[in-house]
Amino acid sequence: MEWLVLASLALFAAALIAASQPPAHPRGAEASTATERYTRLLRELHDLDADLDTGRITPAERAEARRSLAPELREAAASLQAEGGSAQRVRAELLS
Repeated sequence: MEWLVLASLALFAAALIAASQPPAHPRGAEASTATERYTRLLRELHDLDADLDTGRITPAERAEARRSLAPELREAAASLQAEGGSAQRVRAELLS
């Protein structure tokens, strides 16, 4: 019987603690997603340059691939900036 009272008190305390926590800020998750998306696109551009340097693709193929990535990269940069992120900071971190 004592364990039932103890378990009830523990459950009540857990409920109080959970209720007092502020809700998770969804904007932080979105910013992380925007940063990850922008970083992924920058890495794709870097990979295109590396592929050209090693002869895997031609300059024309590289130019076409960069043109196809450009709209998505601009959109990702705008999303990142709208959420308070910095495209320049992401590029600097990627290069370091």
